[in-house]
Amino acid sequence: MYCTNCGAALEKTDKFCFHCGTAQRERVIADRQRLPEPSVYTQQGQIVLDEELQLFIGKNAASYLNKWRQASHWNWPAFIFGQNWLLYRGMYLYFFLYMLLAPTIIGIAAVILSPGYTFSIGACITMLLVGLSLQAAFACMANQLYLYHAKHKISAIKQRYPDHREQQEEAIISAGETSLYIPIALALLPLLIAIVVSMFSYVNIYKRIQQDLQFNSMEIHSNSIRGAST
Repeated sequence: MYCTNCGAALEKTDKFCFHCGTAQRERVIADRQRLPEPSVYTQQGQIVLDEELQLFIGKNAASYLNKWRQASHWNWPAFIFGQNWLLYRGMYLYFFLYMLLAPTIIGIAAVILSPGYTFSIGACITMLLVGLSLQAAFACMANQLYLYHAKHKISAIKQRYPDHREQQEEAIISAGETSLYIPIALALLPLLIAIVVSMFSYVNIYKRIQQDLQFNSMEIHSNSIRGAST
């Protein structure tokens, strides 16, 4: 369970949040007000309950459960952050599929809309619109992808620990943990690659300059010897 005020993890027996002091009873009442009717989902023959989805999602669980109840398709974080949202939510398989499909679709659109790869402002604007359309389509599918991902993970955990509820809950919380480290590392990766490539280029240029200077000095020395002999 999580505190809705600060998002800190709580035990069922906790009466207050140890981090911000919010009363547990107030949190439960607030959750009930936001989620008045519990839902039951099925996945691979397993029943997945709201409380299990709450454990998996953690912070912002109420928001996602309401979106699934209302069949809401739009997801702003997915639209703004794209594939980084998938990494943040631990949806690594979908991330790799996104990285394969998105460039392919954009490449096909580029061939169709700009044959011969002619550069123009109109072509750039068109490709930008294609990219935004692809991002919007992904944002419309993000909620359902996340629901399927959560149900699949929870179902696998319940099959693995069929008679151990505490182990199930611990495994569900662990499987649903989010992380900013991987998205940040991915965002910094191009910069690190550019730095490494620049360093190698600098080393190669420095070696070439040293070789040229050495060659020129040897040529000057040989010319001076020839001039002295004549």
